[in-house]
Amino acid sequence: MRNVFFSFVALCLLAGRLCAADSLREGFANPPPEYRVHTWYHWSSNFVTPEGITADLEAMKKAGIGTVHLFAAAMSRMPSGPAILTEKWRENVRHFASEARRLGLQAGVHNCPGWSSSGGPWIRPEDAMQFLVSSEAEVAGGGKRTVTLPQPEIRNGYYRDVALLAFPAAPSPEVTKISATFTKVPSFPLSLPLKEKGSSAELRFDFSELTPLRFAELKFGETHLYVRGEIELSPDGVNFTKAGTFDFGIHNDQRGPKYVPFGDRPVKARSARIRFRDRVRPVWIGPADVRLESVRFTGQAMIPQIELQNASGSSFGFRPPAAGYAAAAGIAPESIIDLTGKLNAAGQLEWEVPPGTWKLLRIGHTPTGKRNAPASLSGLECDKLSRRGLDAHWPGMMEKYLADTKGLDVLRYGIIDSYEVGGQNWTDGLDREFETRRGYPLKPYLPAVLGYAVGTPEESARFLYDFQKTVAELFAENYFGRFTELCRRNGLLSCLEPYGGPFESMQSGKSADLPAGEFWIGGAPPDKLAASIGRVYGKKTIGAEAFTTDALPGRWLQDPYQLKEYGDRAWCRGINLFMLHSYVHQPWLHVRPGVTLGRHGAHFNRNNTWFREAGAWLDYVRRGQYLLQSGQAVADVLVLSGESVPNRFPAENGLDGYDFDYCDVETLLSRLTVRDGRIFLPDGRSYALFSLGTDRYLSRAVLRRVRELLEAGAVVAGVAPLGSPTLADRGSEAEYRRLVADLWESGRYEDRLLPAGKVADAVRALKLAPDFAGPVEFGFQHRKIGERDIYLVSSGSDRSFCGTVSFRVTGVAPELWDPATGETVPAPVWETQGGRTAVQLRLPPKGSIFVVFSPEAGTKKHLLPPAAPVPARLEVVEALYRERDAAAGGAEVTDAVRRLIDDSGLHFPVNTKSFGIADPAPGRYKVLLLKFRGGDGVLHELRTPEYGRVSLDAGKYDRSAALPIEIVRAVYRPRGEENGKDVTDEVKKLFTPAGLDFIVDNPTLGGDPAPDRPKELLLEYAYRGERVTKVYPEWAKVSLSAAFFVPGGGAEPFIDRDGRCAVLFLQPGEAEYRLPGGKIWKAASGVLPEPLALDREWSLSFPPGLGAPERIELPELISWSDHADDGVRYFSGTAVYHKRFELPAGVTGAGRRHYLELGAVKNLARVRLNGADLGLLWKPPFRVEVTERLKPGMNELQVEVTNLLVNRMIGDEQLSGRDPERDGFPEWVLSDRSDSGSGRYTWSTWKGWARDDKLLASGLLGPVRLLTGAVVRQDF
Repeated sequence: MRNVFFSFVALCLLAGRLCAADSLREGFANPPPEYRVHTWYHWSSNFVTPEGITADLEAMKKAGIGTVHLFAAAMSRMPSGPAILTEKWRENVRHFASEARRLGLQAGVHNCPGWSSSGGPWIRPEDAMQFLVSSEAEVAGGGKRTVTLPQPEIRNGYYRDVALLAFPAAPSPEVTKISATFTKVPSFPLSLPLKEKGSSAELRFDFSELTPLRFAELKFGETHLYVRGEIELSPDGVNFTKAGTFDFGIHNDQRGPKYVPFGDRPVKARSARIRFRDRVRPVWIGPADVRLESVRFTGQAMIPQIELQNASGSSFGFRPPAAGYAAAAGIAPESIIDLTGKLNAAGQLEWEVPPGTWKLLRIGHTPTGKRNAPASLSGLECDKLSRRGLDAHWPGMMEKYLADTKGLDVLRYGIIDSYEVGGQNWTDGLDREFETRRGYPLKPYLPAVLGYAVGTPEESARFLYDFQKTVAELFAENYFGRFTELCRRNGLLSCLEPYGGPFESMQSGKSADLPAGEFWIGGAPPDKLAASIGRVYGKKTIGAEAFTTDALPGRWLQDPYQLKEYGDRAWCRGINLFMLHSYVHQPWLHVRPGVTLGRHGAHFNRNNTWFREAGAWLDYVRRGQYLLQSGQAVADVLVLSGESVPNRFPAENGLDGYDFDYCDVETLLSRLTVRDGRIFLPDGRSYALFSLGTDRYLSRAVLRRVRELLEAGAVVAGVAPLGSPTLADRGSEAEYRRLVADLWESGRYEDRLLPAGKVADAVRALKLAPDFAGPVEFGFQHRKIGERDIYLVSSGSDRSFCGTVSFRVTGVAPELWDPATGETVPAPVWETQGGRTAVQLRLPPKGSIFVVFSPEAGTKKHLLPPAAPVPARLEVVEALYRERDAAAGGAEVTDAVRRLIDDSGLHFPVNTKSFGIADPAPGRYKVLLLKFRGGDGVLHELRTPEYGRVSLDAGKYDRSAALPIEIVRAVYRPRGEENGKDVTDEVKKLFTPAGLDFIVDNPTLGGDPAPDRPKELLLEYAYRGERVTKVYPEWAKVSLSAAFFVPGGGAEPFIDRDGRCAVLFLQPGEAEYRLPGGKIWKAASGVLPEPLALDREWSLSFPPGLGAPERIELPELISWSDHADDGVRYFSGTAVYHKRFELPAGVTGAGRRHYLELGAVKNLARVRLNGADLGLLWKPPFRVEVTERLKPGMNELQVEVTNLLVNRMIGDEQLSGRDPERDGFPEWVLSDRSDSGSGRYTWSTWKGWARDDKLLASGLLGPVRLLTGAVVRQDF
């Protein structure tokens, strides 16, 4: 009876597993609506029409979009329409909501007009973002004085005093004369003539006497400050020496003083000369002269780059002063006299002044003046540091949205999109908050916020870190956190993009219901910020503003295949919900392409040629998002995002095969537990390793917590810190030193504290096997759903792949789940060995697949992959460990290094312990000089500093698997331009037998060829006589490995419906496979019919009203852009190819399969054979099985091909003259006609294309072939 009971329980458990598996499989094949993509829906002007709204939403629904986020952003010049928040405009909102309900769509709304950030005309100056301003006066001591303090800057008519402080004045020169090269009588403010490239402007200052100077104070009047230059000082007015330089490139400046240092010590000067030079500016700003408000010289110890340390800008971080300047004498805190409250309404002070000369510093606050943008209804941005600010903002727009959608049950989200409004460093009560949170009073250090060193520069830097941290905490609680509170109170979810400001991004994003990031076409994959917030704080969905663009990469160049590439990369970075950027409202029904968001965004709307066919790609996305939002993500390493610089997010290059998450200090201090050596988050997610990242300044609290983790059995990686960033640790220096010594020097934790700053070095030292192993072009994402391990595997190569990858999973059979079709099939070729499962994959260019390991899959019949070749071992020729700057000598450690070699290569930290020797140069910096050979036979040299890590993979230097290409040319250049810096030699140095694997950035390629401009790398290589040219945007990863240059052959193994192993041959040949048990199966295709060429004699028909002829005959396939008829050359849309062909006798038969291969297609193709719709082909390979639809004799083939909108736009630019206009717009556009009647078929608010631009290849390019294959089965 006992056995029966346990058998029953086992059956129940098995049934539960099968049920769960079937549910997951069914959900993958047809995911529920909540897994559909979202889209931004920009009303980019006030010209909004109900009929346009209806057409937009219907098109979204048909395409497969599920949630629509409404933005009222002003980016387009359009006819007038209802102003935002007027009754008519709100009627359009109600129409939007009611139509969304009718169509089953959900909605979100941005919290204010524009996309940044939270403001409007309802915000009063006192409820706006505030920042500290000041004025100064000097007064001589020795009696009672009446002093009038200048009024500090007032913005928006609002100012309040904060403090009046006095302290001893430092020497400052009396300026007797100012002269300039660009004006005869210089007086401030000045306009520096720097608009032209290469221009400069010079000012000279002569002083009354020789004066010791430390700094120049430059005050500019530019919000977008782009200027550089140098300052020279002279003791005699004749001989000048360069004393300081400056280079400001600030997009959103508060126009505060900028302090240029003259070195660590004062310099005596009688004259000064400042040379201002033009500086490259972002293209969207354009060239301009620079307004200079004032110049001042001082001997006071000041704080350089104060704008980066006082929360007035968009940064947050501890900036230690230069070592020689750190202890310089600043304002002694005890010398500061608090005169706050003694200033009368007229700004006058009566004071009994002590002996000496005193500086009076009047400090107050005023609005920053930042406004919500871009919007036709704008006002001040609300206070971000006080709940009062957002509470004053919420009724302005969010309450109106809630009222206008009430009862419709469609509004789901409130949004804070891009934060682009700069810094804020004051709010009422900030001084009290500071003292409560940091434990010491703020007022004595207030001068430091304005740039004065208080105590010493080092003391001031640590105070400024505390000040920024207080501001960051208030941002997180009273802006982002309060917004989420208000959303939830009103039945909404919050969507936050918490980056770009003077706050801690992870802390600010933790309250989000939907944390979000962004990624751009032409840019790098998204960073791990949003994914880390979501994972560390237990969010199911992690969003991204997806596929936005700038001018050159955008302009209607996107198609689903390109979008898939960028989307798959984002999936591999932890994003699991796309929010398309952007669907822009189209007020007309027939004008195309219509309205844009300026130059930004891929054009996801009903006027784009392929949008009506977007459903296939969006179904692909929906299936992927279904799996990626299920279960939990798996990662090996938890990395501190930074404490002293909390948004550091150290790049983890070289971490291929491992995933990681960032965490904030709050999580480290209070949310981690350790069990069995693993580090756990509250939701059960765990990690093998905690890394301190690259931060060199850590607080005492963090060091204490690191010790607790180590004592609990965790493994931690990190190098010893240089000190604490916080002044709150003042007085505990002895304990701090003891903690550092205990952790890094005592040896107590040497088995668990890995001295590695880079995570890649740490996982090597831990000897943790990679979660996924494959070519460097591959990305992956691993999730655990119940007992199933699910891996997304995505190729970043534009070449096909047939090879083996492996996973850190054993004991279960793999399946292949295809998000493009929803099909789930057993993996035909795999093997478990050495604690891993190797799976053979066949992926097309940029292909992706989910590899699913399910316990219920059992151990079905399968083939084994080819045995992996063992790379040649590395040979160490010589190894010397010596003082870094020594030219010779040192310790001979060749034998010691040789003992560290294993089959994988050579991986070890550079220190005396690794070599088993005494320190050859105690107290001095050292370096390891290594000479070695790999399987390539080439002598390589490597120089690694002490505490660095040697990481050499044997396979990387194995000639037997060498990449058979030759680097021809490499040019690093401004994006879209022909010329740039030749970096061919630099790229060749990066080439190894294993291929190329590097990031396109300035350090890698030897410098910046175009400062402050987007760049790209042009790479040309030769392969088997063919020249291949690739263009990689800046920050992209260049990966070329030998695995993609191995011919895949024409044999495709699979498991048939009966569970038997089979091979599909699409060309005659043989294939050899290993079978379980050691047997070899040699499969042969037998004789196969030749492919039937279908390249010639096609008819091509075009739709009416788009400028093309009704029908043309094509003797052979060509690009539409090469046709003689302009109507064909410039055609954009969908045209239909027609062909009749006769199937030769004897082609069909048992075991035969037939495929139609279209070759190259630009850009999408829908195939119909004998009246049957065989589906849309939107990505390579453009191949479809036709076995069931092919018939003997004559067959009718139709191929509907859709290209991009570009060629028609270029074609319209060929026309001269202007169409009749009304109110500045073409009459035919205002009348909502599809063409002008004069040959023009496109109109847009942003063109993007010119008449001389090159046309894009379009249409069915071929070669088109009918392939006949044979299926051969194996029973064993």
